[in-house]
Amino acid sequence: MSNHNEMIPENEKHSVSVQAPTNSDSISKIVKWIAILIVAILIALVVFRLSGTPEEKIVTIPEPTPQITVTTISTRISNASDLVTAKMSYTGLVDSSDGNIPIINKKHFLMTYHATVSVGYDLSNAAISVDDANVIVTMPALNEPDINVDTDSISFFNLSSAIFNWTKKEDGIDAVSVAKDQILATTELVELKKQAQTQADVLLRGILEDVIGNRHLEIKFS
Repeated sequence: MSNHNEMIPENEKHSVSVQAPTNSDSISKIVKWIAILIVAILIALVVFRLSGTPEEKIVTIPEPTPQITVTTISTRISNASDLVTAKMSYTGLVDSSDGNIPIINKKHFLMTYHATVSVGYDLSNAAISVDDANVIVTMPALNEPDINVDTDSISFFNLSSAIFNWTKKEDGIDAVSVAKDQILATTELVELKKQAQTQADVLLRGILEDVIGNRHLEIKFS
């Protein structure tokens, strides 16, 4: 029996060498696959978070209600009394025949004058209550109107329209008293009081809104 290798032409012979894998190649492949696996997991997590589920709901954490007390509110409004005062200028005309004004030795005359009038609230007398849901400010009654008659503006006219002057101190006091009584009876003063109430409401809401948090603010007027 002949040797098979001897029958193969010399030029057709070739050698095959097999190189065993080294440890470094194995470790490199393992690291590569681990990295791929980690990336795949991260991508899956991102996709899951973005897509969400139909049952998933967004939970909003409410802002904490700030801690405030009666002192906090009182301090805020204590210096605002001047700001809740409504003012007006008034020019009056008084006919002596309407009320028998006991000034000047004249039976019939006219008196004109200028005055400034102010009404407002003393906020130091406001009643304040605070709880977790509400802040209630109960306003005191309006102060008595502050009427300032300019005595230099008081003028008297008789029926012939000639201006005459008064010189007695008592006459001047009576003239101011008459002017104040007239102002207290005017519709303009009623409107001024309404203006003071509106002004107080707007002002108090403005100075308290940033300290009461989510509480409801109620301002009560007597």
